[in-house]
Amino acid sequence: MEELTPEQAWAGQYVGRLWDNPLVSLQPVRLPIAEFRERAPPALRERARQPMTPLQQALWEVIRDPKRLGTEAVAMVPAWVEEYEAGYVMHFLLPEYGVNVQIDPWLPEYEQEEFPDIDPDADPDNPHNESRDGDLCETFGIETVHFWDAAVREMGVQETCEEIRRELGFGRPPWLDRMSGAKPSKVPPP
Repeated sequence: MEELTPEQAWAGQYVGRLWDNPLVSLQPVRLPIAEFRERAPPALRERARQPMTPLQQALWEVIRDPKRLGTEAVAMVPAWVEEYEAGYVMHFLLPEYGVNVQIDPWLPEYEQEEFPDIDPDADPDNPHNESRDGDLCETFGIETVHFWDAAVREMGVQETCEEIRRELGFGRPPWLDRMSGAKPSKVPPP
């Protein structure tokens, strides 16, 4: 097998990421953040005010600084999808690129042969709720990037911040472009 050059290995970190997906259009969020909060019913606003987990809080301390992340982040934003009467809490919304970063809890039962039943009405923010990402994308144009909390703990919050940056295309080689025919997208400069 042919060994990769350092340039190929560097570029390989950016291939297959959100910015590279031809079906994704990284565009500013369609609504002001204040409007997300105003539209949310009281129960959803209350859910969004719940304290972050210690791991989410540690990541927030890093990505809340736009100089470190490369863009603004807003924590715990409620999103009410009126059409489906569904509400979700976006952990870290990146409004400039229309991206929601979710830090989902990894549970041991996810490894069992029989997957546990999920009730999306009782737990709409469950990482296995198949409607959540589609509803956010269809209604608000927001793409979601998921990280398991176990992976964030293992990588550390600094490396997770770098992973988010790579998802957005920050720092990619200048010669690495999106696929031709891809949706128009506000991809950051390399």
